[in-house]
Amino acid sequence: MVLGINRNASDDVELMPVALDVKDPPLKGGLTPKQIRQVVEYIEKSLATTIMIKELSRVCRLSTSYFARAFKVTMGDAPRDFITKRRIRRAQVLMLTTNDTLSAIACACGFSDQSHFSRLFRKMVGETPLRWRRTWKREEDVRPPLNGLPEESITMKAA
Repeated sequence: MVLGINRNASDDVELMPVALDVKDPPLKGGLTPKQIRQVVEYIEKSLATTIMIKELSRVCRLSTSYFARAFKVTMGDAPRDFITKRRIRRAQVLMLTTNDTLSAIACACGFSDQSHFSRLFRKMVGETPLRWRRTWKREEDVRPPLNGLPEESITMKAA
């Protein structure tokens, strides 16, 4: 799965929620719903800073190695990959809702510099941040407004 905004055949843009459902019973060897909620809240609050696996494991009161395995079982991604996807998603929202430079957005989302951000963005989304922003800014009449929608409303698209 790759981050993006789905566009269907009739040129309409779909924004669909991809929020976590933490009411499901925990998977064997996974995190509890409470631990998932705590970790995701911590990640969201800390996206602009460096997030260490050790810090996340402390939030759950688990050893680092057990936390990393349990996180992957529960979320389907390693903690580092999950954090990177959240950062890319936050960057997409900022690109659509602000006129900040890509460099400022990269820093606000916790990337070390714009080059690192651009490399990861292109790898995950399939195009450069500038091209993605220009495409979606140009089509503002087609795209429904993001006012009041949570970041999770940007959908995942298949690679």
